[in-house]
Amino acid sequence: MKLSFKFHDALHLAFAEAAEADIFLTTDDRLFRKAKQFQNFLKIEVENPTIWLMNILQLEEENNETDAN
Repeated sequence: MKLSFKFHDALHLAFAEAAEADIFLTTDDRLFRKAKQFQNFLKIEVENPTIWLMNILQLEEENNETDAN
């Protein structure tokens, strides 16, 4: 909350960090923007699920192309 996150947002981020999650996915644009702004202070990566999935699929496709060659 010291970083100006709302109570419930700060709580969700804190639980994700405490659980040592690899990534925190959110469709909340306000939370996403604020998390990106303070990314250096967070112990967890925060991403939009749609963008995150598109990046994962793109990486898989690139890996498959590399494996095929």
